[in-house]
Amino acid sequence: MKIQDNGIWTLIYLSIILFLMDSVSAQLLQVTDVNINPNTIWLNENSGITISARCRFNNSYITNAQVEADIKSPGGLSTIEPLSFSNGKYVTSISNFLLYFSETGTYTVSITCQYNGYTATKQATFSAHQLELKIIREGDKINAYMGDTLDIKVNFRLDGNLILSSKNDFRVRIGDEEVVVVSAIKSDTYQKITLDLCPDGDIGECMGKLPEGIYDLKVTASSSGKSVSDETDRYIKVNAPLTIDINQNEIVCPVNTLCEREISVSVKFPIGNPDTFTKDDVMATIMGNGIFKQVYINGMECSSGVCTLNLNIPSTLDPGLYDLFVRFSTSSAGNNYDSQVTIPLKVVLQISGQLVDAAGNVVGSTISFEDSSTGQVISTSTNSNGQYSINLLPGEYTVEIRFATSAIAKFYKLFLKLFKAFLSFHCASSQAT
Repeated sequence: MKIQDNGIWTLIYLSIILFLMDSVSAQLLQVTDVNINPNTIWLNENSGITISARCRFNNSYITNAQVEADIKSPGGLSTIEPLSFSNGKYVTSISNFLLYFSETGTYTVSITCQYNGYTATKQATFSAHQLELKIIREGDKINAYMGDTLDIKVNFRLDGNLILSSKNDFRVRIGDEEVVVVSAIKSDTYQKITLDLCPDGDIGECMGKLPEGIYDLKVTASSSGKSVSDETDRYIKVNAPLTIDINQNEIVCPVNTLCEREISVSVKFPIGNPDTFTKDDVMATIMGNGIFKQVYINGMECSSGVCTLNLNIPSTLDPGLYDLFVRFSTSSAGNNYDSQVTIPLKVVLQISGQLVDAAGNVVGSTISFEDSSTGQVISTSTNSNGQYSINLLPGEYTVEIRFATSAIAKFYKLFLKLFKAFLSFHCASSQAT
């Protein structure tokens, strides 16, 4: 049987020739001994990478080939780096990997060797990971009480994913003192770390290491054999075991009047029960203007860490600004604890009157007193009967009266003082517009 079509045989012959040529080319030039160091990059460490390889031609290693590495990220970004011959191999180094890439995942490196008209390529891979840690700051600062636990929040992630961590994965420092991590619990968006500032219960020793004050916070977290840290300034306020705060800004009492006032005090006492305090555990005193007086406590009730004190402010105080000191004291396990806070006490002059015109008609107005020494302005308005009332400390004032008719009257250097139980006014000048 005779085959007429020689074209098919020609194509088969050419294909065989090309295959043999490629095989010979591959055998003549090869990329060998590819090495990537390190094989795992940690982006948070700002590390570098070194790529090396060798080129072999006719089973002999060559030193004058043209070699380059095409590094491709998981997202498809790439850079081509030339390799130079050194110490028996072709090498390139990237000292700062983050200048080129920031993605996590698997990277592909294609190393191409060109020599004597031949080309050979070989691929290798390496991975990139990133640890991230961020302290979640809640407000300007948080309170820590010696003898109690403290919760802080962090965002600890590996390659963008929140890590399920244990307490052993965290180290925490408040100031220069390392504190005990009790637990670490993962939520949907953060990890909550519970700390104990005094795990052995020796409050005195613990307060010696970490006295009351405001401290920096530093957290170090570990995963996959790597660590990352974050810190924030002046965030932790360390308090004594017994701490009290008055839940109001000031106390105001009229002069020559027995002033009975209630104040609300928040009590923090983690090593005991704050609701067991009685008025016998509390002392209140007034200081200022050469005066030192003890305040009688009519009674006190405590519930849910808040104590309400009923105080009798003496009626014999002259008008002025005083400091009211409140001190709580108790003992526990043979140790004495106390805490003191101060609140301003204003003994004021009560000024009241009525504004009417010459015909006796009520005049609506706003009256403002500006303290000449502090610049503080206190205002009041007349009611439907033209009456007004305002509490002021003794001193020098500028008084402005704004009438409903848009007229304004000003009085300068108005001096207020109490002299032998009578209120004295003296005005140096006035102005009306």
